[in-house]
Amino acid sequence: MKRYKFNGDYRLRYVFVSELRLALAHTKRLIVPIPVSQGTLATRGFNQVTGLLDRTHYHEVLKVTQDQKLIRQSEKNRRQRLDLIQPFELLKLQLKLESMKTD
Repeated sequence: MKRYKFNGDYRLRYVFVSELRLALAHTKRLIVPIPVSQGTLATRGFNQVTGLLDRTHYHEVLKVTQDQKLIRQSEKNRRQRLDLIQPFELLKLQLKLESMKTD
């Protein structure tokens, strides 16, 4: 996973994507990937979460509010993560969540 996420080996997503797609195939939950900052996207070249969700129905409804991180999430402990200011905000939705409900 380190090679995929931090070293940018995008091809490794195929190791995980079929099993993840199968696990999510029958879910009635709204799948919302966590976005990455523009800096992270430029460094890695891709969003590792949406890469894993290839051919899976998901909604990008969050955006990153911080331009730059002083310390990576992976370098923080649980307490430091919980103490953070919320780094995301909800995008204005074009679709109505009510229409997504299934009986």
